[in-house]
Amino acid sequence: MSKLMWNKSSRDIVYVYAAIFHFLQYLSLFILVRAICRRIWFSVTYRKLRKSMPTELLREGQLSVLRNLAHREADKKFGSNFSSWWVVGHTVGSLVILLIVVNLNVSKFLTSIFLIYGVLRIFEIMVYQINALLFDSYKSSDYKIQGKTRIIILLLHNYVEIVFWFAVTYYSNIHIYFAGDNPEGITPIHNTFVQAMYISFVTMTTFGQANFEITNSLSQFHNYKAIWH
Repeated sequence: MSKLMWNKSSRDIVYVYAAIFHFLQYLSLFILVRAICRRIWFSVTYRKLRKSMPTELLREGQLSVLRNLAHREADKKFGSNFSSWWVVGHTVGSLVILLIVVNLNVSKFLTSIFLIYGVLRIFEIMVYQINALLFDSYKSSDYKIQGKTRIIILLLHNYVEIVFWFAVTYYSNIHIYFAGDNPEGITPIHNTFVQAMYISFVTMTTFGQANFEITNSLSQFHNYKAIWH
């Protein structure tokens, strides 16, 4: 696609949503962390290159060349590989946080922090995937995905991570707002990892919970198997 498609003169419905999600991507912690890390890596690399360069060459205006080399190194270091490790790290991290929230006596304050971060991370995943699948190629003709297999694998990681974050969300809400209570109409989770995961998994893969209650983890494990078949 031509770069002219991102020109303001072509303000169709695609342009409007591309502009919205272009702005939303900057509300991402991923963008902030990558920018900071990239800046630090650029500064360190640039200083090393300057020290290794003879003084007479520096006087000949070779600093721009060094900057370009440092920028290339920073782009290579914090490009697609950084994105991949960010996704994998958060998938593992969301599982660890879920296990902490379920099995340890975590304070409501720390639980709230986990809850807020989980919501922000789910928002980040949605914006990133929508941009990658719909709008990045629209904004630039030079955009290329780093392999279809890679993006599918990362998408599956995102899916599993969202299941974990939703489980954290469900469990945290009950821990914060309904601790010690069992209000009418609220299905108890019984403080187990399996049942917190069950609620999240069923919600993600179907239209929500059925009109019956499963009261033990073994029955829910059998339901996992039934959903996959």
